[in-house]
Amino acid sequence: MIFSSLPVGNYHRLIRAGTYNLTFIADGYLPKTVRNITTTDFGTVVRSVRLWDGSAIPAFTSNVTTTHAGGSVQFFDNSGGNPTSRLWTFEGGNISSSTDAFPVVTYSQPGTYAVTLYVENAIGGNSLTINNYITVEAVYYIGFPLDTTCNARFFDSSGPDGNYTDNENLNTTFFGGDPGKVLRIRFNAFDIEESADCEGDALLIYDGPSADSPLLAKLCGNTIPAEIFTSVNGGAVTFVFRSDASGNGAGWDAEIICDSGTNTYILDPDNGLQVYPNPASDTDFSVHLKSGIFHEIRLIDLTGRAVYRTNGNGQLAIVPVEGLQRGIYLLQISASTGNYTQKVVITR
Repeated sequence: MIFSSLPVGNYHRLIRAGTYNLTFIADGYLPKTVRNITTTDFGTVVRSVRLWDGSAIPAFTSNVTTTHAGGSVQFFDNSGGNPTSRLWTFEGGNISSSTDAFPVVTYSQPGTYAVTLYVENAIGGNSLTINNYITVEAVYYIGFPLDTTCNARFFDSSGPDGNYTDNENLNTTFFGGDPGKVLRIRFNAFDIEESADCEGDALLIYDGPSADSPLLAKLCGNTIPAEIFTSVNGGAVTFVFRSDASGNGAGWDAEIICDSGTNTYILDPDNGLQVYPNPASDTDFSVHLKSGIFHEIRLIDLTGRAVYRTNGNGQLAIVPVEGLQRGIYLLQISASTGNYTQKVVITR
């Protein structure tokens, strides 16, 4: 027996226990077979089955969904149903529409923008719109005057297409645009001439409105640094870049983002995690988690390199200091109760 209930169709069939292939057929739609449906005597199996009328089904992707002002995005038509024609609509792009399968669109103004794709074949067509699909960030270069932001793309003095120059001494300060959030610095690319202790070319990052604020990182080399967070909601971050008289690199491409800091904590007893001693000299750091278990512990030096890494599954961990130079490090911890970061100091 088969019963149906329009408009979506609600089909019932009384059968004995076993495994079956079920084929659904309806006027105006292509048949569809659902295989290996297993049932028991007096049991009920529910499957949601949607039949296709054969019209084109829109789908698209892009090489990126976040870019900077002046940046370009390539789109890809991944539609089903063998479409014979298409029409893209781009909000905020240098072109408002396109019939190409893989168009390239340039965005000049910061903001978030929708993308629409309509596709059609001999049977019919459908449209797909994704609002806020593309995010375009404001562009800043080192040396730009201070500004307030929650979404910025930040480059060295020559931007994404050239090397920085010799004998630079530049700085930029960003103030967080949301008083309830910290600033997160995420590097997409990094290439600064490497030197011992970054005494030559270097990017210095300070946790506040000036170079008198606490130092968060001193970076050089070509390893992409770990993400860096400021410590104060609605606070500021200051970048200072210096280069010497010879040798340079491609610089950096970074994003400055307001971040809620959810599950990211400063290590202190109130947050259920303790680090001691701090500063440490010849004694290893002890890290105690009051609840939950450790997943990963990393010690990052001010060049952004992980000088120690270990996995864990308990509540107490030892971070050795033997062989490490004196200075400031960032302790980054992933645990079942959240992610933690803390500045630690080695004195010798």
